[in-house]
Amino acid sequence: MPVTVSKETIEWAGRENIPITPGANANLVVMQDMIRFYAECLAKNGHSITPDHMVLRANVYVADNRQQAMKEAGPYTLYFFHTLFSHGSVSNVANQQSSGYRSESDYEYIRPENREAFMGALQSFRSMTMKDLERNEQVCWGSPEEVRDSLITLADTVGGATLLLNFNQGAMPHDTFVRNLQRFGEEVLPALQTHNVTTVPIA
Repeated sequence: MPVTVSKETIEWAGRENIPITPGANANLVVMQDMIRFYAECLAKNGHSITPDHMVLRANVYVADNRQQAMKEAGPYTLYFFHTLFSHGSVSNVANQQSSGYRSESDYEYIRPENREAFMGALQSFRSMTMKDLERNEQVCWGSPEEVRDSLITLADTVGGATLLLNFNQGAMPHDTFVRNLQRFGEEVLPALQTHNVTTVPIA
């Protein structure tokens, strides 16, 4: 199930032993906080976390190199965050709390040293830049080798056996989207299919 990053959502998933997709614009250290808390919730309910509990989302674009990927896919992804996604229901945390949809305790499981940066990122979709995309561990763009290595590193670091991949975020032209899919299937996927994730390191 997608995780809204709220404490209640993670507690429910842990109680019901349901796999989660940690994320919501979280960087790697915040994802690890989510997974640590999720593992605790699973354990409280008699379950043990495994790589099958982790469904990792990533944005994939295969090009000849990282620079070309940023040039070709970057504008569409920024359009998605600036225009299509930043409609207020996700990023307007203050309104969510004042209406009772979220409580101030929703994020208390995130370590204090990570919380401020996370809250800022959650509310900054409309100001996202190309530099932000370059720093995001879930943006796996570049040559086939770079995309492969980024996805495997993400899977191994987080401990996720399932990848949920986005190949077209932001109204990408159809031929560009299809070319991306074809290159991924031919030049990246075979290596991923032979890779096995056996542990969840953070847990």
